[in-house]
Amino acid sequence: MKKTEATEKAAKPAKTNTKTEKVSKTAVKAQNPEAIEGTAVKGKFPVYKGRPLVRNGDTIYYGSMKEKYVTCLTVKTKKKVDNLDVADTVTIQLMNTEPDIAAGEKPIEKASDRKGLYLALDIADAWLTRANAE
Repeated sequence: MKKTEATEKAAKPAKTNTKTEKVSKTAVKAQNPEAIEGTAVKGKFPVYKGRPLVRNGDTIYYGSMKEKYVTCLTVKTKKKVDNLDVADTVTIQLMNTEPDIAAGEKPIEKASDRKGLYLALDIADAWLTRANAE
């Protein structure tokens, strides 16, 4: 019996792209906060622009507690998109992490509202970069 070309092609195993696999493994390592130098984050948290994101319900803390400032993003309103709840209005707060804040001082330095989580995270990243550079 002769094999046809179609059965020969079907019998051959598919070639995998090892470069793609290496890139995806590297990308996964970059998402691991333990790979970020200088952070004391334990466990596996998602990372955005090199800073950890910690979520508790509708509140997301962005930044490392080892730095002077972190941001708190609170989802105020949500909207339905294809049976999914998506953040609509998000409040951003730049917070001081110093444990010895004087009694008269407030830990919240700045606050603002933005439409959408992506825009809120970009503003939070800009605030953290500027505040922690001082």
